[in-house]
Amino acid sequence: RITKKVILVYDGDDAGANAVIKAGWTLIKGDLDPMVIRPPKGLDPDDWIDKIGGENIIKALSKPESYINFNIKFHKGKELEGSDRREYIIQLAKEIKNIKDGIIRNDLIRIICSKLLIEEKDLIRTMKTQRIVDSRMIEENFNKKNTINFTSKVEKAQFELIKLMLNSNDQTKKHIRESISEDLLTVPFLKKIYEIIKDINLPIESSSIIEYFKDKNEREFIIKMFFETASETSIEEIVFDCLKILKSEPIKQQISDIRVKIREKESKGENSFKELTSLAELRKKLNDL
Repeated sequence: RITKKVILVYDGDDAGANAVIKAGWTLIKGDLDPMVIRPPKGLDPDDWIDKIGGENIIKALSKPESYINFNIKFHKGKELEGSDRREYIIQLAKEIKNIKDGIIRNDLIRIICSKLLIEEKDLIRTMKTQRIVDSRMIEENFNKKNTINFTSKVEKAQFELIKLMLNSNDQTKKHIRESISEDLLTVPFLKKIYEIIKDINLPIESSSIIEYFKDKNEREFIIKMFFETASETSIEEIVFDCLKILKSEPIKQQISDIRVKIREKESKGENSFKELTSLAELRKKLNDL
């Protein structure tokens, strides 16, 4: 190996940029230091050379951009908010976790946290929760891409409530309808089941709900819901716990977003009193649940 530095020059469109992102992580995992040069949008490297000449290309190659800077800039990482910001950070954490060299991994954590204004401990915690996907599992996962899965706490809470309604008597269904607000149901598939069950103009048995779904995976999933083992926990306790999750998680996300804004303002020397007040109000709201 002659050098540790590699300059990536791909087409100047989004496809080229995505190729740079993919190649960059591969090089980092191979203990190499990728840098990036971008042709103007719409030009490939050959067209770029023809347009500005070899000497100007050499000048551009002498001032490459760091891979992490390019990654953040292309994904607009500093502008992302809420769930989009969280998803981007999770993707970074997944890639960092695959890097075996501890020094390189720690340097990346430090640089990314500094640029995105996040705590190193938060990124490390996120990184530790990510699974490393074996390449042998890719094909299997691809074949299962249409399988219905609920992974987050909010999705699981919605699932538990709908499953309870499917397998309960009219009195229990009424109790759940009166306890939850429809806007708390954010999973379209589960919300559709709920709307069918609660519609008093559709006096149907729960088992007939399957007829309202055409998708094979959805129909099979509903059938499985009818055969789920009943929980020994009381209905009131299940409803209470699920409602607490559905109401608390959005508040927690708001708190996380405000903390980011506070760090951004403090880094610029700006007053964050308004955000701190909102943070206190949200914490109280969370504690009152």
